[in-house]
Formats: sequence, C-alpha cells, structure tokens
Amino acid sequence: MNLFWVRDATAELARIADLLAPGGTLYLFFETPRPTKGREIVERVRSVLRRVGFDASIEQLEAVSAIVARPKVGASAQPGDEPEARP
Repeated sequence: MNLFWVRDATAELARIADLLAPGGTLYLFFETPRPTKGREIVERVRSVLRRVGFDASIEQLEAVSAIVARPKVGASAQPGDEPEARP
C-alpha cells in the first residue's frame, strides 16, 4: 500500500481499474504501530482513489485499516492526470 501514498500512483490505479472485472472491488489493508498515523495514511489513500475515479470507503478493524474501492462507472484515471497536492 505504500505505493499509493508515498508518490503519485495515477498510472498504477488506472491499470488496476482496467484489470478489475466489471463490478470488481479493490481491497487495500494497512497496519501501523500508531493508530493516528494509520488513519492519516488511509485518508490520503482514499483521497487519491477518489481523485482518479474510484468510490472508496474506510473500514477500521482494530489495528488494521481497510480501504474498499470500486471504479465509478464511466470513470477512468489517465496517466499524467494532475497529482494530488501534498500538505
């Protein structure tokens, strides 16, 4: 999951969306030693997923965070789309 929050992953997410079966779902899981850091990371990843055309939600399972994402119908991320501004 590091790929999705340490740099722009628009091209990779576009490829994943293309490879998912129609109605398919992408599941990303992340665990950190500090829950507050984990929440910050999954919020950032969810934001990137939404920016490139996924519907994404966060599920918290004790120390593990999960992001459940599905491509929006008709949406497609394109390599070279504007990367998200980082704080």
